[in-house]
Amino acid sequence: MENSNEKIINELKATNNNVKDYIESLNSIETKALTIAVRELESSFSIEKSIGFINYQKNLFNAIKHKNN
Repeated sequence: MENSNEKIINELKATNNNVKDYIESLNSIETKALTIAVRELESSFSIEKSIGFINYQKNLFNAIKHKNN
């Protein structure tokens, strides 16, 4: 049976593959911070607008861009 933290993370992972990959790239402290943010901010939290996710996407884009050059 999932605890509430696992449920929060699994619901976020179901959003889309980019979110899933981002969450799976987090270390345990970052995952705990994400869980707290979701729990405390509730409906006002958006992972897609979070600084960590935005930076993850920028880094991913830059890695793909450099790979293609």
